[in-house]
Amino acid sequence: MSSPPHVLSADGLVYPDGLNQINANFADIYSRIDNATTISAVQWLVNSFTPVFVDASNYTLAGDQRSLHAVGRMVRAHLSGGYVYAAVSSSTYSAVTELTTVTLTAAVLDSTLDGVELGILTPGANSALPADVVRTFGEQTVAGHKDLTGATLSVAEPIQAAHAARKADVDAVNTKADTLNALVLAEHNADGTHKILPTGFKSGLAPAYQATDELTFSGGALEIGGKLYFLSAATNVTFASLAADTSYWVYVTPPATGNTLAAGDFSASTTAPTRNHAKAGLYNAAGDARCIFGFITDGSGNIPKFRYSRGRVFYDTNISVASITPSTSWTDVTLPVPTGIAILALVGVFNVYVDATAYPRIRPNGSSGWQWGASYVEAAAQRTDTIQEVFTDTAGKIEVGFNTSTSNRVDIYGYGYQLPEDM
Repeated sequence: MSSPPHVLSADGLVYPDGLNQINANFADIYSRIDNATTISAVQWLVNSFTPVFVDASNYTLAGDQRSLHAVGRMVRAHLSGGYVYAAVSSSTYSAVTELTTVTLTAAVLDSTLDGVELGILTPGANSALPADVVRTFGEQTVAGHKDLTGATLSVAEPIQAAHAARKADVDAVNTKADTLNALVLAEHNADGTHKILPTGFKSGLAPAYQATDELTFSGGALEIGGKLYFLSAATNVTFASLAADTSYWVYVTPPATGNTLAAGDFSASTTAPTRNHAKAGLYNAAGDARCIFGFITDGSGNIPKFRYSRGRVFYDTNISVASITPSTSWTDVTLPVPTGIAILALVGVFNVYVDATAYPRIRPNGSSGWQWGASYVEAAAQRTDTIQEVFTDTAGKIEVGFNTSTSNRVDIYGYGYQLPEDM
């Protein structure tokens, strides 16, 4: 502390009564000047603490010092290299060791720690901060429009709990552009791909015959594993080295980056998909590629010409499957459809009269007691043609039977098939 001046009498003697009071007043004034200089000039409270280094984020003090180390209060620590700064994350007192352990929000300390000073202002409701300063705790009404310039919005130190925004917290001066930007953020994942509801969404990507080894898929959008991907235009996809008389399934695998699909993201596999109920679609075994179509090849390894409409595939030319002489026994017939899952097939039944009335029936392979009837013949030279829908088993088979045994001829043709709804 600075020393007050001596006050003496004219003859060099001190008048003890009045002058002692003056000296006391001077001492108080000089003490206040010293404290004001120490506090206001550097904004840190000098103290007699003797901190003991624990690690980069912790030090201890003798006695219970928790009241001085409130969460969020700033600390200036002195090291051999100078001052470092951090906020108090927590302070705990041990009655056993009679030590207070102070934990900082940043790992800034080292073993040369020899002093700590506390910020003048104490965090919390009793802080000396003005009421119009934005605080990081509790409830507070902040008026006016706030702009963030050259910075991102984040939870800054000292660490405070983040609270969900309420409608009342949103400033009424937000513009239409602000709202649209918020919607864009809400509809995208961190990597820029779209979020989408509902799960299993698919629009477009309709297949069309292009060549014996090539299909065209229309532009559209497809949800895979919670993200939305886009095919921006009709795209030709070539499937090389297709085997003869084989069933294939077309899978779409998400691109490594972004959300734009290309021909290389489409592939054909002989392995049938399985239904993934959580993802509301048909996927490969790994669950990372979604199945969107199925086709077969003929005896030359070519894709037969077809037309597609709303999940239905219609062959340009019906495919002959079997010629059967009517019998009361059920006969297995394999239809030209993709295999591995049950398919609703379009079956043509051509019934030609030879020597007796015959009434053909068809049913799913392995079923019993239920069946579909096809048109029957009952007169010489009569022929009836009908098209039926029937589910195949996973091998593409159905059963054909008759009400009686005759010498008639019944021809079975494949007209096409219906893909599952979630493909």
